[in-house]
Amino acid sequence: METKSKSKKIKLNLGCGRKYKKGWLNVDLNPLYNADKRFNVANFPYPLQDSTVQEILCSHILEHFTTSQFMNFLNEAYRISKRNGIIVIKVPFYNNAVHLANWDHKLGFEFNTFKKICENKEKTLIFTDFNGTTHKIDLTYNFKLLSVKSKPSKIGKFIPNIFRFREYLSYVLGQITEEITYVLRVIK
Repeated sequence: METKSKSKKIKLNLGCGRKYKKGWLNVDLNPLYNADKRFNVANFPYPLQDSTVQEILCSHILEHFTTSQFMNFLNEAYRISKRNGIIVIKVPFYNNAVHLANWDHKLGFEFNTFKKICENKEKTLIFTDFNGTTHKIDLTYNFKLLSVKSKPSKIGKFIPNIFRFREYLSYVLGQITEEITYVLRVIK
């Protein structure tokens, strides 16, 4: 007989901040925010069982991680996710003034960041952080990239994205793309 906790669909809102989602397990360390569970999302392992989470929302926290924490997050998200689980990741685009001006942002993300991670057949990622340190990291997880969507800035909304023109222009000019949303499927 399957227990109630195993059959329950857990949706996890990591680093929820002010964005509490009804019907989700909302996690934040800050006691000023309404949260169902309190723990530091940059410390691993999470106090959750293997293969129990159906969906993870991670909005604007990964840019605050070091490269090592980011890779550990990917391993941890894989560990706690059910087969075919969904992970939604929202981060600022690396060439955006809001991202560049925030002293606490340690990682930058661009349109192909998760494409490289998901399609790496060698399961090794070579990564250079903002400090200029290059890391070679063995990847122990398996994700399929389902989609990459960009949110244009107020200025970027006036630039058409025909043939990904706005996205390409974002690499050269700041303030064109504000945010990137990646959707991943967990392959187990």
